[in-house]
Amino acid sequence: MSEKEESRRGPIASAMAGAVSVGANMLGEKFTELKHDADSKRLKASANFPMIRLPEGYEIEKIADGLTYPTSVAWDDQGHMYVAEAGGTFLDEEDASARILRIEANGTATEVVNLDGRIYPAISGMTWYNGAFYITHRDRELYGCVSRVTPDGEITQILGGIVDSKSDHQPNDVRMGRDGRMYVCVGIGGNSGYMD
Repeated sequence: MSEKEESRRGPIASAMAGAVSVGANMLGEKFTELKHDADSKRLKASANFPMIRLPEGYEIEKIADGLTYPTSVAWDDQGHMYVAEAGGTFLDEEDASARILRIEANGTATEVVNLDGRIYPAISGMTWYNGAFYITHRDRELYGCVSRVTPDGEITQILGGIVDSKSDHQPNDVRMGRDGRMYVCVGIGGNSGYMD
C-alpha cells in the first residue's frame, strides 16, 4: 500500500471506529431505557398522587404547599427541614423571592433568610454544614458560585468563576462529603449535549 493510500485510510478507519462507538453507546442507552421502563411498570401508583409510582409498601404525602419555585431541601443538625426557593430569574414577572424557609411540623413555611438583592438568583442547590447553609447560584457576571449563608443572614461567597454558568447551566446541587470536601454539580454548557 502506498504512503498516500495509507494516509487516506487513517481518517476512514477513525470515522468507522467512531460510528461503531456511537452505535454501541446508543444501543446501551436504549437497553437502559427499556430496563427502567420495565422496572417502572412493576411499581404501583400512589393513592395520593396517581402520577407517581412507588415500590410496594411506600406511600407519598404532601407536607408543605404554597411554595414558589422550591429547588432544594436540607436538614440542620437538630433535624429541622429547610427549603430553598429559587428566586425571580425563572419568571421575573412573578417577582419571586430568593429565600430559605424552615418547614414546621404542621407544614407551614417560615422564612429564615431572604436573599433578595443580596445574591443574584436563582438558588439551585443547598446543603447544611457546620452551622450554615451552602447554596449554589450565579453572580452578577453570570459565573456560577457557592455562598455560605448563616441562619442570621450573613452571606459569604466562597467559590466563584464556574464558567458553564454563562451558557445554559448554572451549578446545581452542593454536598459536603464525609471527607470534609465540598462537591458541586455543574451541568454541561449546552442543552444538546455538545457545544458548536
